[in-house]
Amino acid sequence: MFPYKDENPTERPAVITVAIILANVLAFILVQGAGAQGPLARSVCDLGLIPGEILQTAKPGSGVALAPGMICLVDAVPKY
Repeated sequence: MFPYKDENPTERPAVITVAIILANVLAFILVQGAGAQGPLARSVCDLGLIPGEILQTAKPGSGVALAPGMICLVDAVPKY
């Protein structure tokens, strides 16, 4: 159970917490390429999980289709 309120009054705003959240959001947007097709596909291929790669059922060098004209190549060594 998570408490949703507290009897201790807040004296200052949570500036550091908000700054950490904003830094995480900006880092996510930059890693994803701000929605551009090339960087987004590269991010999905590098950071995403391909089940055939983990289970070693996909042959190294084969491609996994992301969208029309976009594929991820399966490496011999899985990217965990």
